[in-house]
Amino acid sequence: MARLPQPGGDAGNWGAILNDYLAQSHAADGMLKSGSVGASQLRDKSVTAAHIIDGSISTSHLTDNVQISLARADSAYQRPAEGVPLADLNRTDIDTAYASKSSLGFDVILEGDNPSADPVVYRDADVQAAFNSRRARLGPGVYHVSGQIRADSGCEVVLDGATIVSHYTSGRAIEQTGTTPDESVRDITSGATKGSSVLTTTTAGLDVGDWILATSGDKQENDTITDRFAAVLRQVTAVDITTITIDAPLYKDMTTSPRCVKVVLAPPMTIAGTGVIRAAVPASTKRALVRSILGHSPHLGPGVTLGPSGGPGFEPTHTVNALSEATFVDLIDNGANGNNGYAVNDGSASRNTRVLGGSATRVRHGYTTNNGAVETIHSGLGAGIYGEPEDAYVGGGFAVYESGHQAFDTHECGRRIVQEVIAINCQQGLVARAYDCTFIIKSIVSPTLYAAHVADSAVNTVIANLSVVGCRPGVPSGAAVLRLRAPVTLVSPNVYEAPPSPWQGVKAETDRECPVTIVGGGYIAGTVKATRQCRSQVWTDQRH
Repeated sequence: MARLPQPGGDAGNWGAILNDYLAQSHAADGMLKSGSVGASQLRDKSVTAAHIIDGSISTSHLTDNVQISLARADSAYQRPAEGVPLADLNRTDIDTAYASKSSLGFDVILEGDNPSADPVVYRDADVQAAFNSRRARLGPGVYHVSGQIRADSGCEVVLDGATIVSHYTSGRAIEQTGTTPDESVRDITSGATKGSSVLTTTTAGLDVGDWILATSGDKQENDTITDRFAAVLRQVTAVDITTITIDAPLYKDMTTSPRCVKVVLAPPMTIAGTGVIRAAVPASTKRALVRSILGHSPHLGPGVTLGPSGGPGFEPTHTVNALSEATFVDLIDNGANGNNGYAVNDGSASRNTRVLGGSATRVRHGYTTNNGAVETIHSGLGAGIYGEPEDAYVGGGFAVYESGHQAFDTHECGRRIVQEVIAINCQQGLVARAYDCTFIIKSIVSPTLYAAHVADSAVNTVIANLSVVGCRPGVPSGAAVLRLRAPVTLVSPNVYEAPPSPWQGVKAETDRECPVTIVGGGYIAGTVKATRQCRSQVWTDQRH
């Protein structure tokens, strides 16, 4: 057995005995032999992480609790370096745990169908539930609907990558309508004259804040269509039994069988977010995609696209404060087939319609005014089509591209309509056909017929900053910068270079005196073609 040498003894054997002792735990190089140090030889806390060889401790040598924890970690989700892919998320779990419908402010949340799904699945009930709710979200995918969707109760529907495809061809795809709770029609016995704000009716019962729709058998002045009659939408501001004060004066006499009915405007309908509303069969769809009749403040947001379709895109009718910021595309321009693709069709007695931004591409008109029937509101109001939009404004950069007719129009009806004109590659930039309308030219590029057209029915028309870029060669021989058939005031016209042949500067086609007033200087270059009665000499001495 190895031992240490004994002091005072082991003479002559000290070295051998000591080497034998040391060799029990040391190698010849002086290093400790493997296995010579065990747990019993280590002091507590004497071995730190720096002294443990990587990979030298296996899982089996760890305690049971540590082994269980490591097993859970191994099976847990490992986040990729580039981020978590959408496919790895469970939307239901996330909505349930972190973002409930109520916490997001949505009463209804829907998911759309695969666009290529066959056969088509109709989602009428789901989409109607969304428009019946206070606030709804339509998630990505397609929503086919076979019938009309009603939006009478007021709602905000947020399109989140959704496409609503309407297969309904018998009417408007999405429509809101106000009501006539007081079924009696009141005759107006006095006050129904131009400029009047005080009316006397046969029956009491109207209150301050009520809205009325008043009509009469008086024709619209200078209107070439014989069955258009007067109608105005007004709010009551004061009441004295049967005498009422209204919020804006009448713009014309309404003395032929004047009458009115109380109406309750539908609450605001908003379609927002990013998505599409289109027709399944555009050529067979001849009504509007979205219509408000007797509505208050309907709104199409800037991320909403309407079209393709074969009828109008947005149609406020007898409606107050309509607002469009939407985009309109491929609304068929084929009047012979009944496809009147107006982007915004501002109808009947609507007031304060605004188009603020967005665009219209391949449409008949980007913005226009129109009339509408009132029988559907109340049979006692009379047969025919009634009313003229008032105080509309089109601006905010709203641009029209490739219009088949006039980019900006007024269909022989409208009062105090202001339009900022941006028309690119359209047949005509604008046509004035209504009362007290102002057109502010921002850009008219490459028209094919007229940059501006003042029609016979136009009254008190103002065109500011008239200019045109790129009159297309090879157009019809009658093309002109300005087609003139009624008096007009031009503010600073800016056409100093004659358009290319066969374009004319001014084409005056009327036998009545047709004076032109230029304010602020300016000029329209090019040839002038005028009939004998038309005062065209103004063009020869207005160069500045």
